[in-house]
Amino acid sequence: MALSDLEVFSEYAYDAMTETIDQQIHLFNEASRFAIRLETVRRQGDYSHTAFFKEIDALVQMRNPYVDEDVATVQLEHADHVGVKVGIGTKPVSIKKSDFNWLKQNPKQGGVVYGKQLAAAAIQTNLNSAISSVGAAISTIPALTHTVDTKVTREALAGGVAKFEDRWESIAIWVIHGAAIHDIFLSALQNNERLFHFGNVSVQDDGFGRPIIATNAPGLRLPNGKSKTLGLVTGAVTIEDQDDFESNVESNNGKTNIQRTIQSEWSVSVNIKGFAWDVANGGNAPTEAALATPENWTKVVTSDRSTAGVMVVSN
Repeated sequence: MALSDLEVFSEYAYDAMTETIDQQIHLFNEASRFAIRLETVRRQGDYSHTAFFKEIDALVQMRNPYVDEDVATVQLEHADHVGVKVGIGTKPVSIKKSDFNWLKQNPKQGGVVYGKQLAAAAIQTNLNSAISSVGAAISTIPALTHTVDTKVTREALAGGVAKFEDRWESIAIWVIHGAAIHDIFLSALQNNERLFHFGNVSVQDDGFGRPIIATNAPGLRLPNGKSKTLGLVTGAVTIEDQDDFESNVESNNGKTNIQRTIQSEWSVSVNIKGFAWDVANGGNAPTEAALATPENWTKVVTSDRSTAGVMVVSN
């Protein structure tokens, strides 16, 4: 396989990956009602900062026009949403000479296959990071967690929504483990409409107008074996692709046959509504385990109901 064939393979792999991701991200964002948003935004440095003014609690009060009394001053506070940049990459993938040179296969075909597989894996990785992060953040607020000693049911989901009290309608979607969604089906919840499907990610409707994202994300399982189901608001978590994808194809001598490998890398930024990444605790370039650590996320908004959503813990 000539060097030009390697270049063709790499070029078609990149084109297939970016085209597939662009198409599927658009579909996924709409199907999930933008609760988990995948987009492309370039950020400088290890962290992303978005400044805002916090909601003033109990700003308005009744007054007596006939009595002058001292009134406590409230503060208009400035706060910062902080996201964190995460590095992602592939293992080296061997490209066998026999597949192209000996068997006369077209390197374009191999590049497209690799690119599409990479796109599916990248979307799944982004979703896993989003779920691990937002689940960890929500778990820092006990008032937003509804725990049941049964398998997840629609009654359990209703109990989770109730944690948002008068803002219950802002819960836009559910994110549930692929195994647990069958418990929903068995609890007589009608679910006939598939809104999105790509790789191991499926989005369906829960029968009450809220989509259900079903995926076997590690962040939806607790160490004790219980399941986490997340009810998320619009904009709960944003994964920002940093548009820094790089792929390298390499040839090495020293073996009976020339060794050829391709390896890719890129980065994303993870941002959670109502929370800031704790720079002191979590540091830069976190692992998946660090993203899933509750102590690394700090609530920065006044009201619990101004955060990313609720959690239902079930058997």
